[in-house]
Amino acid sequence: MRMVPSSLCRKTIRMQSPRRYLLLFVGLCSLSLCGQQYYFDQFSVSDGLAQSTVHKIIQDRNDLYWLGTSVGVASFNGVQFVNYSSTDGLAEGGVRAICEDRSGKIWFGHKEGGISVFDGSSFIEVNSFRESIDQSTISSILLDKDGQLWFTTVGAGIIKLINPEAPPDQYQFEHFSGNELSNEVFGHFQDQEGRIYFVTDLGAVQYSDSDSSRFKPLLVHGVPSYGQTTAVLIDSRDRTWVGKFHGGLYRYNPRLDSTEMYDLVKAGLKSNWISTLFEDKEGNIWAGTFEDGVVRISPENKLDLFSERNGFPGMKVWSMMQDREGNLLIGTNDNGLCVYKGDDFISYYKEDGLINSQVTAILERANGTYWFGTSEGISILSRSSAGESMRDFHMLHGEEIEFLKEDRQGTVWIGTFDMGVSSYSRTG
Repeated sequence: MRMVPSSLCRKTIRMQSPRRYLLLFVGLCSLSLCGQQYYFDQFSVSDGLAQSTVHKIIQDRNDLYWLGTSVGVASFNGVQFVNYSSTDGLAEGGVRAICEDRSGKIWFGHKEGGISVFDGSSFIEVNSFRESIDQSTISSILLDKDGQLWFTTVGAGIIKLINPEAPPDQYQFEHFSGNELSNEVFGHFQDQEGRIYFVTDLGAVQYSDSDSSRFKPLLVHGVPSYGQTTAVLIDSRDRTWVGKFHGGLYRYNPRLDSTEMYDLVKAGLKSNWISTLFEDKEGNIWAGTFEDGVVRISPENKLDLFSERNGFPGMKVWSMMQDREGNLLIGTNDNGLCVYKGDDFISYYKEDGLINSQVTAILERANGTYWFGTSEGISILSRSSAGESMRDFHMLHGEEIEFLKEDRQGTVWIGTFDMGVSSYSRTG
């Protein structure tokens, strides 16, 4: 099991197993690109993905990850991938957009204009508004505060599905295109108040259903109007970030009425093409580029650069998201799924209490204990004001552990190499 909670990022376990090499890290330091090595888990074709281009990633309410690839969809439970394509009921073509609606259905937008939905048991191709979209790529899907779904397209404007919880033959939709909106819409974002914005080939626009002109240009002070806008974000501090096509990154602070420009080439990357923007739970802004990795900007305005030269395995970044455990997941064009693991670390070994130094799975439980699966059983790390203690788990002693996962009821599911799957439902 290679997916691990970021709350363990301060700890690292190294092992000598010939089949796995698992690292856990946290403790983030602001160091230069040349001198600092960062750590990522990479999942690609050799790990079970059908294809190594990952356009979009979400985590659903059941903690299952969904990845849109150039040949369909993959689900990932933290242990293994399951791949789906048109033979499973999906529309034809790769998946560029994914969204979960209020009822738990998962919606997929396809490169060739198709829309699919997973209702929990099967995939269904939705053809209600295919004529309006034609072959235009579905670039993003937005769930708004009223439960409606917005499908942005590159070529046909925007489709709003008013009643996504209705049966497919009763869907009602509204189509925005032509004079009031550019047909080339690349993405969307919402601010803290639920206001909706769209990124088009003519710049960003704000949507308002109360005005006669429903789409108004988003004019950001100090950001040049020339050069295509590729990504926009309004962060938790009400600052507006604008990414440009080969034009770098801009940040507007309304409280100071000031704009700062970030030239990523001068900072050390090889590209100023901003492909995506994301704010994590700690208030860091992450900017993905489409030619040379990622930059992280801290709340203190410190920059950390991530590229192939210091451990990041993907040059071209499509998307980023942070899961409920705090892991940062990055979808790349050629290198599959990357999971950020941090940098600074200390190690636990057998002499520190591990039942075996070959660590094959790691779990942080809801009660705060850490479970380490090894080739000879499980060790449990507990922390208190008195310090740390390590003990052996009484079950499955001597068994090689394949994976550890805790469900919402607090039951731990334990996969082994020889004895299948076991469960443990007590606390501790």
